[in-house]
Amino acid sequence: SRARQGISLEINALSTLLFITSFLLVLGYYCISKQNRHMHRKKKAVVRK
Repeated sequence: SRARQGISLEINALSTLLFITSFLLVLGYYCISKQNRHMHRKKKAVVRK
């Protein structure tokens, strides 16, 4: 239906790829920062003992 509106399929495919790539980057950043926070807490717990 979007092809009828003048939006080409190539642009639609590119925007989908960009969206997926952006989502994966955000997800990767979230996982890495969560892992770093977890390791930081472990280090603090070891120092306190």
